[in-house]
This record gives sequence, C-alpha cells and structure tokens, in this order.
Amino acid sequence: MKKTTSILTGALALSSMSASGAVLVAGWDAFSSGLTPTTSHEAADITATMVNTGWSNGASEDRGSSSDTTWGSFDGNGTAASSIIVGAVNLTAHNGETGNTMTITITNNSTNALNLAEFHMDALAFRPNASRTWTLDVGGSNVHTSAAQSITSLGTAPNATQDQHDEYDISLAGTTVAAGGGSVDLVMTISGGGGNPGHHLWVDNIAVSGDFVTIPEPSSAALLGLGALGLFGRRRR
Repeated sequence: MKKTTSILTGALALSSMSASGAVLVAGWDAFSSGLTPTTSHEAADITATMVNTGWSNGASEDRGSSSDTTWGSFDGNGTAASSIIVGAVNLTAHNGETGNTMTITITNNSTNALNLAEFHMDALAFRPNASRTWTLDVGGSNVHTSAAQSITSLGTAPNATQDQHDEYDISLAGTTVAAGGGSVDLVMTISGGGGNPGHHLWVDNIAVSGDFVTIPEPSSAALLGLGALGLFGRRRR
C-alpha cells in the first residue's frame, strides 16, 4: 500500500505557497547517473544540480523507478513526472551505512525572489535491512527527521506497474532564495539498516516546488507608501 507523508507548517498553510499553487522549481525523474544526474526539469532562470555520495557506484536502476507521474503527491502544477520506467537512484547498503547524502543546489538567476514550498520524493526499499531512515537539511538547518526505518520495504521486487512507492512532501516554508544568483543547498542523508540482506533503497521523482515573488519597483513602492499616508491623514481629519 502506498504511503503519503506531508509535513506542513502553519506558515505554509496560511500562505498562498501551497503545493497546489506552487510551480516545479527543479525535478529529477530520469537518472542518467546515480551520482551526478542531469536535472530533468528546471523553471525559467533556475539552475539546479544534484550530487550524491555513497550511492551505488554511480548507477541508476529501472526496477526501482516510480511510474505514478507525481512528485511525491505533488502533480507538478502542469509538469508531470515521467510515467516511463526509466531509472531511480539506487542506494546499496549491506551493513547499515551512514553518511550517504544527496545534495541539491538551487540557484535563482531570475529578477524575482523565490520562496520554496516543499521537497517532494518517492521512495521504496527492497529488503527490510536496507537503509530506510532519512533527514533533510536546508541551508544547514534540519527541516525533517524521519522515524527509524520508516521507508516501506516490500521484501520483494516491486510489482510490474511500479506504483508502490511512499510519497513525501516536506515543507520548506520560510526558505527564500534571493534573486540575481542566490542559492541554497538541500541535503538529504540516508542511514539505518544493517545486516544481510540489507540493500536496495530506491528514490525517484525528486523535486523542489516554490513560488516566485515579484519585487515592486522602487517608484511603485514609494507611491503605495504615499497613498497609505494620504489615507491615514484623511482618516485622522
């Protein structure tokens, strides 16, 4: 059974920056490499990279990919994930490895600030002793720590349609990437497991969503301020 995990904060719920209103900032749904995969989708004026350490010798694996066309449970707001089974990042951990990381760097080259909304991921393990515990840090601060060995283990290979992955949507509310070349790192660390058989953790349809915020021109901001002062003055009289 597919499991969906959404971690939302009050700030996210009260703002317009929900997953339904956000755009796909960057996404990976086909892995040319397990270590430095090419970004599948980037929003205009966004540069995104992924660098993985400790993952299965740079390989990706088709049988671990997710075919459900969503990023976590996010529909991409017009940009669906590939339904073709084309590979997932494969972590092979036989003895409870630690320090296996995935680092995503988002660089905002636009003229508008970027408010990040959520981190999205599909994940599934083959064997129960695979590393299935994970954390997510953004800009050096922890935003999510999973329960121990929380990613589902099938105990067997995925079914033919490969639609059994857990779906994760983790809030990034409060993270703003400055316009004109600002950047932020998202670091996912995988740990746990141990003993044999204890390998094959797959992650696929990885994405970051967010909203671009138009910065008012100085003249417009000044006019708005003068208008507010005028209204205040009229009310006082």
